[in-house]
Amino acid sequence: RICYALWDSGLQVGHAMRSIAESIRLGNKDMKVKTAMIDTRYLCGDRQLYDNFERAVRECFHSGNGDRFIRKKLEENLFRHERYGESVYLLEPDIKEGEGGLRDIHTALWISKVRWGVKDLNELEIQGLLSPKDLSELKGSQDFLWRVRNELHFVSGKHQDQLTFDEQERVAIALGFTDDRTVKGVESFMRTYYLHAARIGRWASS
Repeated sequence: RICYALWDSGLQVGHAMRSIAESIRLGNKDMKVKTAMIDTRYLCGDRQLYDNFERAVRECFHSGNGDRFIRKKLEENLFRHERYGESVYLLEPDIKEGEGGLRDIHTALWISKVRWGVKDLNELEIQGLLSPKDLSELKGSQDFLWRVRNELHFVSGKHQDQLTFDEQERVAIALGFTDDRTVKGVESFMRTYYLHAARIGRWASS
Protein backbone atom coordinates (compact mmCIF):
# COMPACT_ATOMS: atom_id res chain seq x y z
CA ARG A 1 0.00 0.00 0.00
CA ILE A 2 2.85 2.38 0.79
CA CYS A 3 4.59 1.83 -2.56
CA TYR A 4 1.35 2.33 -4.52
CA ALA A 5 0.65 5.61 -2.73
CA LEU A 6 4.17 6.89 -3.39
CA TRP A 7 4.10 5.83 -7.03
CA ASP A 8 0.72 7.52 -7.53
CA SER A 9 2.19 10.75 -6.14
CA GLY A 10 4.91 10.65 -8.80
CA LEU A 11 7.83 9.51 -6.64
CA GLN A 12 10.26 6.93 -7.97
CA VAL A 13 10.64 4.31 -5.25
CA GLY A 14 12.69 1.15 -5.52
CA HIS A 15 11.80 -1.72 -3.22
CA ALA A 16 12.69 -5.34 -2.53
CA MET A 17 11.81 -8.10 -0.09
CA ARG A 18 14.66 -10.35 1.08
CA SER A 19 15.73 -12.27 4.14
CA ILE A 20 18.78 -11.07 6.08
CA ALA A 21 20.88 -13.89 4.64
CA GLU A 22 19.78 -13.08 1.09
CA SER A 23 20.58 -9.40 1.62
CA ILE A 24 24.08 -10.16 2.90
CA ARG A 25 24.82 -12.54 0.02
CA LEU A 26 23.71 -9.96 -2.53
CA GLY A 27 25.68 -7.21 -0.77
CA ASN A 28 28.84 -9.29 -0.96
CA LYS A 29 28.38 -9.52 -4.73
CA ASP A 30 27.26 -5.98 -5.47
CA MET A 31 28.99 -2.86 -4.13
CA LYS A 32 25.92 -0.67 -4.68
CA VAL A 33 23.80 -3.01 -2.58
CA LYS A 34 26.42 -3.16 0.16
CA THR A 35 26.62 0.64 0.19
CA ALA A 36 22.83 0.91 0.43
CA MET A 37 22.81 -1.53 3.34
CA ILE A 38 25.13 0.57 5.49
CA ASP A 39 22.85 3.55 4.81
CA THR A 40 19.70 1.90 6.14
CA ARG A 41 17.70 3.31 9.05
CA TYR A 42 14.79 1.98 11.02
CA LEU A 43 11.39 3.47 10.16
CA CYS A 44 8.76 1.08 11.49
CA GLY A 45 7.99 -2.60 11.92
CA ASP A 46 9.87 -5.32 13.79
CA ARG A 47 12.69 -3.54 15.64
CA GLN A 48 14.39 -6.78 16.63
CA LEU A 49 14.50 -7.86 12.99
CA TYR A 50 16.11 -4.56 12.03
CA ASP A 51 18.68 -4.82 14.84
CA ASN A 52 19.60 -8.33 13.65
CA PHE A 53 19.97 -7.01 10.10
CA GLU A 54 22.14 -4.08 11.25
CA ARG A 55 24.38 -6.46 13.22
CA ALA A 56 24.77 -8.73 10.18
CA VAL A 57 25.74 -5.74 8.02
CA ARG A 58 28.41 -4.66 10.52
CA GLU A 59 29.85 -8.17 10.49
CA CYS A 60 30.20 -7.90 6.69
CA PHE A 61 33.02 -5.42 7.21
CA HIS A 62 35.12 -7.54 9.57
CA SER A 63 38.33 -9.35 8.62
CA GLY A 64 39.59 -6.80 6.12
CA ASN A 65 36.33 -6.38 4.23
CA GLY A 66 36.07 -2.85 5.58
CA ASP A 67 39.45 -1.87 4.12
CA ARG A 68 38.46 -3.30 0.73
CA PHE A 69 35.20 -1.35 0.83
CA ILE A 70 37.01 1.90 1.61
CA ARG A 71 39.54 1.36 -1.20
CA LYS A 72 36.72 0.68 -3.64
CA LYS A 73 34.84 3.82 -2.58
CA LEU A 74 37.96 5.95 -3.01
CA GLU A 75 38.47 4.50 -6.48
CA GLU A 76 34.84 5.24 -7.34
CA ASN A 77 35.30 8.79 -6.10
CA LEU A 78 38.27 9.41 -8.38
CA PHE A 79 36.44 7.95 -11.38
CA ARG A 80 33.33 10.04 -10.63
CA HIS A 81 35.34 13.27 -10.43
CA GLU A 82 37.05 12.44 -13.73
CA ARG A 83 33.67 11.86 -15.35
CA TYR A 84 31.79 14.85 -13.96
CA GLY A 85 34.64 17.35 -13.74
CA GLU A 86 37.62 17.64 -11.41
CA SER A 87 36.78 21.13 -10.18
CA VAL A 88 34.03 22.71 -8.10
CA TYR A 89 34.16 25.77 -10.35
CA LEU A 90 32.66 24.29 -13.51
CA LEU A 91 30.34 26.63 -15.39
CA GLU A 92 27.56 24.03 -15.40
CA PRO A 93 28.29 21.85 -12.35
CA ASP A 94 26.60 18.60 -11.43
CA ILE A 95 25.37 19.24 -7.91
CA LYS A 96 25.08 15.56 -7.04
CA GLU A 97 27.99 13.75 -8.71
CA GLY A 98 30.46 16.57 -9.40
CA GLU A 99 33.35 17.55 -7.15
CA GLY A 100 32.03 19.32 -4.08
CA GLY A 101 28.60 17.81 -4.70
CA LEU A 102 26.29 15.81 -2.48
CA ARG A 103 27.91 12.50 -3.43
CA ASP A 104 31.17 13.69 -1.87
CA ILE A 105 29.37 13.97 1.47
CA HIS A 106 27.79 10.55 0.99
CA THR A 107 31.12 8.91 0.17
CA ALA A 108 32.94 10.46 3.12
CA LEU A 109 30.13 9.43 5.45
CA TRP A 110 30.03 5.86 4.09
CA ILE A 111 33.75 5.54 4.72
CA SER A 112 33.34 7.02 8.21
CA LYS A 113 30.55 4.55 8.99
CA VAL A 114 32.77 1.62 8.09
CA ARG A 115 35.97 2.90 9.70
CA TRP A 116 34.61 4.52 12.87
CA GLY A 117 31.08 3.15 13.16
CA VAL A 118 29.38 6.54 13.08
CA LYS A 119 25.72 6.76 12.08
CA ASP A 120 25.51 10.35 10.82
CA LEU A 121 27.34 13.66 10.53
CA ASN A 122 26.56 14.58 14.15
CA GLU A 123 28.52 11.58 15.42
CA LEU A 124 31.62 12.84 13.61
CA GLU A 125 31.66 15.70 16.10
CA ILE A 126 30.88 13.42 19.05
CA GLN A 127 33.89 11.26 18.20
CA GLY A 128 36.14 14.29 17.73
CA LEU A 129 36.47 13.88 13.98
CA LEU A 130 34.88 17.27 13.27
CA SER A 131 34.89 20.45 15.32
CA PRO A 132 31.52 22.03 16.18
CA LYS A 133 32.32 24.90 13.77
CA ASP A 134 33.25 22.54 10.93
CA LEU A 135 30.14 20.44 11.49
CA SER A 136 27.89 23.51 11.44
CA GLU A 137 29.46 24.78 8.22
CA LEU A 138 29.29 21.36 6.56
CA LYS A 139 25.63 20.91 7.45
CA GLY A 140 24.91 24.41 6.16
CA SER A 141 26.57 23.58 2.84
CA GLN A 142 24.71 20.29 2.61
CA ASP A 143 21.41 22.09 3.29
CA PHE A 144 22.17 24.65 0.57
CA LEU A 145 22.88 21.94 -2.01
CA TRP A 146 19.72 20.10 -1.00
CA ARG A 147 17.68 23.26 -1.59
CA VAL A 148 19.40 23.89 -4.93
CA ARG A 149 18.78 20.32 -6.06
CA ASN A 150 15.13 20.40 -5.03
CA GLU A 151 14.54 23.69 -6.86
CA LEU A 152 16.40 22.39 -9.92
CA HIS A 153 14.06 19.41 -10.07
CA PHE A 154 11.02 21.64 -9.60
CA VAL A 155 11.93 24.24 -12.23
CA SER A 156 13.13 21.69 -14.80
CA GLY A 157 10.21 19.36 -14.19
CA LYS A 158 12.48 16.33 -14.25
CA HIS A 159 15.22 14.49 -12.40
CA GLN A 160 18.11 16.75 -13.39
CA ASP A 161 21.29 17.33 -11.39
CA GLN A 162 23.36 19.41 -13.80
CA LEU A 163 22.97 23.11 -13.06
CA THR A 164 22.86 24.34 -16.66
CA PHE A 165 22.92 27.97 -17.76
CA ASP A 166 19.24 27.72 -18.66
CA GLU A 167 18.30 26.69 -15.14
CA GLN A 168 20.73 28.77 -13.06
CA GLU A 169 18.75 31.99 -13.25
CA ARG A 170 15.45 30.25 -12.52
CA VAL A 171 16.90 28.46 -9.48
CA ALA A 172 18.55 31.69 -8.30
CA ILE A 173 15.22 33.54 -8.38
CA ALA A 174 13.43 30.66 -6.63
CA LEU A 175 15.99 30.80 -3.82
CA GLY A 176 15.67 34.57 -3.41
CA PHE A 177 18.80 35.80 -5.21
CA THR A 178 17.87 39.08 -6.90
CA ASP A 179 19.75 41.68 -8.94
CA ASP A 180 21.16 44.77 -7.27
CA ARG A 181 23.16 47.73 -8.53
CA THR A 182 26.50 45.89 -8.52
CA VAL A 183 25.82 42.23 -9.25
CA LYS A 184 23.17 40.08 -10.88
CA GLY A 185 21.22 37.66 -8.74
CA VAL A 186 22.39 34.63 -10.74
CA GLU A 187 26.02 35.68 -10.28
CA SER A 188 25.54 36.00 -6.53
CA PHE A 189 23.82 32.61 -6.51
CA MET A 190 26.65 30.86 -8.36
CA ARG A 191 29.24 32.53 -6.13
CA THR A 192 27.39 31.15 -3.11
CA TYR A 193 27.17 27.72 -4.74
CA TYR A 194 30.93 27.63 -5.39
CA LEU A 195 31.62 28.64 -1.78
CA HIS A 196 29.57 25.72 -0.44
CA ALA A 197 30.88 23.23 -3.01
CA ALA A 198 34.49 24.18 -2.24
CA ARG A 199 33.84 23.69 1.48
CA ILE A 200 32.39 20.23 0.86
CA GLY A 201 35.25 19.34 -1.47
CA ARG A 202 37.88 20.33 1.10
CA TRP A 203 36.19 18.35 3.85
CA ALA A 204 35.61 15.25 1.73
CA SER A 205 39.24 15.12 0.60
CA SER A 206 40.69 15.57 4.09
